[in-house]
Amino acid sequence: MAIKVLTNGMFKLDAIDLSDHLVSATLNFQAEMLDATAMTTGTASRIQKAGLQNWSLEAVLQQDYAANKTDAKLFAILGTTACFDLRPDNSCSTGINPSFNGIAILQEYAPVSGGIGELLRVTARFSPASALSRNTTAT
Repeated sequence: MAIKVLTNGMFKLDAIDLSDHLVSATLNFQAEMLDATAMTTGTASRIQKAGLQNWSLEAVLQQDYAANKTDAKLFAILGTTACFDLRPDNSCSTGINPSFNGIAILQEYAPVSGGIGELLRVTARFSPASALSRNTTAT
C-alpha cells in the first residue's frame, strides 16, 4: 500500500484547469443517517439506517484576476452549476489516482480575502447538483 503525499493535485472547473492555483481541497462524502428506532421490548439505543448520499467540496485557491483564472471563473458561476474534476495527482486517472467528478453549485466565494503582506487566497464552497462519481479508468 502506497502512502500518498499531496503535491501535484488536479482541479478543473468546466475544463478550466485551476490546478496551478490550488492550495488545498477537501471533498466530503457521506450518507445521511435516518433514525429507524421503533418502540419494541428491550430497545436500549437508537437504530440508524443509511439514507441518501451527500457530498461537498471546499477548494482553497490563490487569487488571480487574470482571464480564465480564479476570479473570472468563480465569479461567473456563483449560484450556478459547473462540472468539476478533482484528482490527487495531475495525471491520468487510475486505480491509484482516482478521478472524483460531478456537477456542483458554487454556493460561496469571497473575491477578496486576506491581510496585509499575505497572498490573496479564496475559499470556494460547492454543493452537489449531481451524484459524485469516482473513476479509475484511464482518462
